[in-house]
Amino acid sequence: MVAEDPVPIDSVWDDMVARAIRMALESVVGHTMVVEPASAMKDITGTMTTMRQAYKYYVLCHANTEFSLRLPLGNEGSGIEHQAQRVSYLLTGLNYLRDPRYPERELFSSDFFHNYMVHMLFLTPMELWKSVENNRLDTLFGLGGAAIAATLKDFSRGYYQEVDSSANRWRNVYVQILAQISTMRNDPARKTWLDGLQQNIVARGRAELPPNVNTF
Repeated sequence: MVAEDPVPIDSVWDDMVARAIRMALESVVGHTMVVEPASAMKDITGTMTTMRQAYKYYVLCHANTEFSLRLPLGNEGSGIEHQAQRVSYLLTGLNYLRDPRYPERELFSSDFFHNYMVHMLFLTPMELWKSVENNRLDTLFGLGGAAIAATLKDFSRGYYQEVDSSANRWRNVYVQILAQISTMRNDPARKTWLDGLQQNIVARGRAELPPNVNTF
C-alpha cells in the first residue's frame, strides 16, 4: 500500500491491495515470478480489513487528545454539541490533516500525523516499511488520512458510535487525499516540502529499528 501509484479514480480497493501484496512478496524473493494461491482474493480481503482496523484503532486511541473533541474542563455548554461541531470542522476541507496549532499550514503538517506514519510503517507486524520504494509514502498518506476521517465520523453525532467502516466508505476520502497530493506534486515548492517530509519520516523510522535488522 505504500508504493507510488497514480490517483486511482477508476481502481478498486482490492486491486490496490493485491498490487501492494505482490510488491511486498517480490521484494522478498527478488522480483521473481510470484505465484498467488487460489485463495488470494480471500487473503487480500482479510489483509485489507486488518490494515483498516489497525490504522483506525491507532487514531481512535488518540482522537480526543489530538483533535480536541472533548469540551475543555470548566467550559459551559454541551459536550455533544462541541464534539459534533468540532468533527464537522475537521472533516471540512481535510482540516484534520493540518497542524491544529497552525491551521494555515500545509496538509500533513501535524506532529501527530508524522508520528502516526512512523508507527504504522515501522511498529506494526505488517512491516510496511519493507515495501517502501524511493521513500515515497503517497499511498500510505492516503490510507492514513482515510483512517482519520473514518474515525472522526464515528464521533460526528457528538458521541462515539461506530459507523460502517467498509472499504467503500474509505475509498472516496482516499481518492480525495491522493488528488490533493497530486496537486501538491505539481507545484515545485510543495513537492520539495512533501518529498522532504516523507524522507524524514522514513529516516526516523529506520533509525529506531533494532541494530540487527537489515534496512536495505
